[in-house]
Amino acid sequence: MLYGGRVEAIHAALTESSDGFVAKLAAEFEAASGAPPKPQERRSWERSWPALLNALVGAGLGELWMALEFGLPRTGERVDALLIGRRPDGKLVTVVVELKQWTKADVVVGSGLWVHVGQRVVTHPGRQVAGYEHYLRNWVDPGDGEFEVRGIAVLHDAEAPLIDKLRDAAADASESAAVPLLGIGDLRGAAEEIASRLGCADLTEPADADVEWFLGLPHRPSAALFDELGCVLDGDSRFRLIGRQQDAYVALLEAVGAAARLGERRVLAVRGGPGTGKSVIAARLVAGLPRYLRSADIECATQYLTPTKTLRRQLARAATDDAGKGLFGFVDFWKPSEGKVNVVLIDEAQRVTKPRANLVDIMEKAAVTVVFFDERQVIRPGEGFSLQDLDRFAYTVGATCRPVLVDLEAQFRCGGSQRYQNWLGSVLSTTGTPGTWRTDGDYDFAVAEDPEVLQSWLDKQSASGHRARMSAGFCWPWTRTGPKETLEEDVVVHWTGSDKVKRTWRRPWNADVTVLDDKERAVAPESVFWATDPGGEGQVGCVYTAQALEYEFGGVIMGKDLVRRGGRWVADPNESKDPKIKKARLTPEEYLPLALNIYWVLLTRASRGCRVYSDDEDTQKFLHSLVQSKTLARA
Repeated sequence: MLYGGRVEAIHAALTESSDGFVAKLAAEFEAASGAPPKPQERRSWERSWPALLNALVGAGLGELWMALEFGLPRTGERVDALLIGRRPDGKLVTVVVELKQWTKADVVVGSGLWVHVGQRVVTHPGRQVAGYEHYLRNWVDPGDGEFEVRGIAVLHDAEAPLIDKLRDAAADASESAAVPLLGIGDLRGAAEEIASRLGCADLTEPADADVEWFLGLPHRPSAALFDELGCVLDGDSRFRLIGRQQDAYVALLEAVGAAARLGERRVLAVRGGPGTGKSVIAARLVAGLPRYLRSADIECATQYLTPTKTLRRQLARAATDDAGKGLFGFVDFWKPSEGKVNVVLIDEAQRVTKPRANLVDIMEKAAVTVVFFDERQVIRPGEGFSLQDLDRFAYTVGATCRPVLVDLEAQFRCGGSQRYQNWLGSVLSTTGTPGTWRTDGDYDFAVAEDPEVLQSWLDKQSASGHRARMSAGFCWPWTRTGPKETLEEDVVVHWTGSDKVKRTWRRPWNADVTVLDDKERAVAPESVFWATDPGGEGQVGCVYTAQALEYEFGGVIMGKDLVRRGGRWVADPNESKDPKIKKARLTPEEYLPLALNIYWVLLTRASRGCRVYSDDEDTQKFLHSLVQSKTLARA
């Protein structure tokens, strides 16, 4: 919380000196967070706070208590304003207030709950408020007490047509439709009418003890939230466990249960390659562990953490949207739940930067830490650790046993073909001689003659109703564009055909934000949903938007950052346009294992078939030599 006090007191401070009040809170924000508020955020304070406070005071609600920028732990979100008052029967009431300065906005066609504002595509304010309400009901534990949650969205500059448009857009979404949307006209009129529209007509001044009680309540997930998540996962085929995955899931349930019953600190390790189900198991454990331990009268709080933005956003959306958002977080922002056995599940743990410091910090605070990792998927400098490292980390925090290792071998990507993964592992190796790929098997792999053939093959798969994606090494610049701007075709490949004619193939990288056409229809998803959402087939993905995800058919363009010379792989970090790689100033020898891992990731995303093309002529010849001629992908 940035600031709290009675409405009339905050209003008086703003009236006396709005600039001084905002400047003071901006300084406090910087002291607390280590960075000043963004310019647009500070502007919103300057414009929105006075509008809300004038309305509240004008409605005779000056005695209510108000928090500005009320934080919601585990989510990284802050409520613009939170009002606290008492009903006539004495029950405490909190009112979530979302503030918007919008005067123009367009609803994204077909979504209802996404809105195009300026150069951004954002959540519908009704849905945003409904999510905050859900958090307060399911994450703030009142113990033996209770409080009511309400919410409103105040678009203090919006005229009636815009408000009507937004109300219509949310009409079919029950929770979002129930959130009152107020425009400039709703903040005018008699005091009683304004108070009613603000959802506060029946509220009176809360006692100081009431406010202190609410602010002191622990923020931790409720049992109902885990049950809700479990029901959603049970009904989603993407989260079903099969074979060895089921064995690993049960083994982890029992290991965590034993540690919880004995009150021991433990570290568990789950190692597995692409498609072995690490993320599926982790997601199921988020909901399954609290339910499993509840039978032993143990209150458990689980949280899924990952250093990967794409994976976290995908799982949060797939699981429960607003309800599950707080259960899926980032490694850097985890805080333990008070009064419960804390179990932390760290997925894609090999991507954690500075693993010694970051993993040890979590292990020290959690009762049980479950680490899911794949040493072969380290793709940036500073990442990665070995099982021996993990053992030392556990010893450092006083864990009572060595890490319990669950090795996942059976994999469900690449058509379930262990042969393909073994062969690919020999190809992308610094030692040994790779064998020839045989086509009389369980996975459709070939070398494409050129980018046009590669694109044609993917287009054919898409036209047949399959999910097909093109990815490439990060060897071309990436121009960021807005939602109404044309994507720049940054990925450019030149080659000479068999007819000696020079040709060029161009495509844009995956979009930074959702791209809309002139009718407000989404035509390209933002980068974190490139691999899964319609429209992603029109762009080229990179390792960061493909890792941990899958699609049925994949095309991969290898750049000149990894080429074949003299019977071995040679890496050139100068060919990489990845800012993290450039900043690290790696030598070719240091970059080589990362480059091999990057293409390992890209070449293991497709579940049914893959085609590869190298932008380097000698490397393309090397790839051809590994694959039987009849499997070469021709137009």
